[in-house]
Amino acid sequence: MGKAKKWTTEEKQYLEEHWGQTSLKTVARNLGRSEDAVLVMKNRMGLGAFLANGDYVSYSQLLMAVYGIDNAQSAYRENRKRGGGFPIRKKRVGDCSFKVVYLDDFWKWAEENKRLLDFTKLEENVLGAEPDWAKRKRRIDHECKVKTDPWTPAEDAKLRRLIGQYKHTYTGIAVELRRSEGGVKRRLCSLGIPGRPLKAENRPWTDEETRILVAMYDDGYSFERIGAKLNRTGLCCRGKLERIQNPGYFVRENRRQREKKAV
Repeated sequence: MGKAKKWTTEEKQYLEEHWGQTSLKTVARNLGRSEDAVLVMKNRMGLGAFLANGDYVSYSQLLMAVYGIDNAQSAYRENRKRGGGFPIRKKRVGDCSFKVVYLDDFWKWAEENKRLLDFTKLEENVLGAEPDWAKRKRRIDHECKVKTDPWTPAEDAKLRRLIGQYKHTYTGIAVELRRSEGGVKRRLCSLGIPGRPLKAENRPWTDEETRILVAMYDDGYSFERIGAKLNRTGLCCRGKLERIQNPGYFVRENRRQREKKAV
């Protein structure tokens, strides 16, 4: 049996630079060694798993990083339901094929779809250096995050006090309590509180308000936060945005309703 060929410094350097970037088969061919020999040396050098060494991560690793371990499976199902989403590619390691996501592709997709992501769940820099917009989105998500846990006696007391002052809208109370407008409405009914918040003033939208609405929505703010900025309800802001995005919707809907009444 022939003596094994000793690894040179240049070969080890090549392996270190290309492990995780170039397929195992290509690395072995370029080094003139068997794939088994390459795997043995990478273990000796402590280079780690192939999918942990590159400008990409496995699809499952990305889901756990973005949504958390407990929510990764539900996120996977939701992603399939939407007909895809993450820019997934296939990577071969030996005889196995893995789904991977290149980080540059992910950040490009995430910027275009940032409203689908809650950056409070994504640990800062867990996927490497983050673009500036991601840091801003994380601050916005923290600001807009609402409570979903059971109401406390202190919150109930504060809700009663705010209602009794009769100077707050649903949006104002929701922001003050860090709850959704729907959550506030449901709690008022559950507690049997007879009073209701002030109705938001019904006034035409100005060009400046529309500009602020679109800019804040594009930044990732919730409708409640946008409403608090504009002194409108979150529902009003949502409706305005839908009319901007689909200006013919209400025209068609009103025509449909008139036709139904005429029959």
